[in-house]
Amino acid sequence: MPENKIDNWFGNISIIDIHNNPSVHRKEANEMQIMKENSIKIVHYPDCQQIILWLPEYYSNYNSIIIKEKSTEKVIFDNKIDQIISGSIQFIIDSLFIPPGTYEIIILNNSSDKHIIEFIKHTDDYIPSVKAVENTSTNELETILNQIEKEEKEAIIYRDGIGKIIPNVDLEMREKILNELAGKFTRKVEYEGNLRSGIIIYVENDKRVKFDTEMGGGNCLFYVFLPNKERWEGATGIPISERDNVLEFIAISANRDQASSCYYEITEDYITYYRR
Repeated sequence: MPENKIDNWFGNISIIDIHNNPSVHRKEANEMQIMKENSIKIVHYPDCQQIILWLPEYYSNYNSIIIKEKSTEKVIFDNKIDQIISGSIQFIIDSLFIPPGTYEIIILNNSSDKHIIEFIKHTDDYIPSVKAVENTSTNELETILNQIEKEEKEAIIYRDGIGKIIPNVDLEMREKILNELAGKFTRKVEYEGNLRSGIIIYVENDKRVKFDTEMGGGNCLFYVFLPNKERWEGATGIPISERDNVLEFIAISANRDQASSCYYEITEDYITYYRR
C-alpha cells in the first residue's frame, strides 16, 4: 500500500492585517469583542511551525475556524473551535502543511461575527527585511556620550615648561573605551539577497563586514562563509580577540531572524544552520 507523502513548508509567516467584522444582526449597544495584533503569535521550533491564537472571549462563544487561500478560495483547514482549543481561549495550529501563498484565517463566533486574519506564507528561502529598531539603551548611551563630549570641551589643558600640550592619557583612554562601548550597544546584523546566494552584514560603528551565504542541501538549510583565523583581521578589520564574540552574535541574530526552526554550528570556516 503506497504511503501518502506529507509536504512541509518551513517558510516564514507574515501577518498582513486583522479585520473584526460584526454580524449584520448585532446591535450597536452589544459590541463585538476585538481580536488584536497581540492575539496572534507565530513560533518556529526545530521540527515544526505554529500559529498560536488567543480568542478575545471564552471558547464556548465560538463556532468554527477555516483557513482558505485568497486567490482560489480553496479551504485548506476547517475545524470546530471546541475540537482544537487548549484551555479556555488559546488554540494552536501546526502550520507546516500550509504551502507558500496568501491566506485568510476566518474565525466565526456564535453571533456570526468574524475575526479575519490575513497572512502570507513565504517560500523557504525568503529572508525578511530587517529594520533598525530604536533601543532605549542606545538613547541612554547617546545622552551619556553628549554629556562626556561637553565635559571634554571644558577639560583643562595642561602644558609643560615650554608651552607644549601634555597628552591627557585619562581622556584618551576614556574616549577609546566609549567608542568600543558605543559599538557594542548599536551593533546589528543586516541581510541582502536570499538563502540561495545572499550576504549577511555585521554592522558595528562605522564597520560593515560582509559574509557570503549559500543554501545547503539535505539537512543543512544554509551556511555562512567565514575567513579563518589567519585571514580574519585582514578580511574584516576586527581584532582576532573579538572573533568568537562577533561570530556568536552573527549566529544568534541569523538564527533568530532567518532560521528559527534550525540549530547552528560554528566551525573554523562556516556557520552552518541545520534543520532538525
